[in-house]
Amino acid sequence: AKEVGREIAEKGRETGQALKEGSKEVGEKIKELRESQGLSLKDVADRTGFSTAYLSQLENHLISPPLGAITTIARALNIEIGRLFNQVGKSPFTIVRREGTRVRG
Repeated sequence: AKEVGREIAEKGRETGQALKEGSKEVGEKIKELRESQGLSLKDVADRTGFSTAYLSQLENHLISPPLGAITTIARALNIEIGRLFNQVGKSPFTIVRREGTRVRG
């Protein structure tokens, strides 16, 4: 039983690290795409309703954005959400929220 507990704890640490690294990549990608479009943090803040401080923290890996925030930012940058996850050219996907609204990537 102790061995199983250790395995579960190790998997949890690995999953947590993968999510942290994924958030880092998303933040970097948002900054890269924002700058490539000549947009300032203020421009994206105006388009999303998020503060410039929040967006800066996201881009600099200080916070992990929830999926809703990522979707809002992708729309503000006029890109498919998949571009933030290096999914360009791959099969599209649909996210179905509890309310039944759909987000297509």
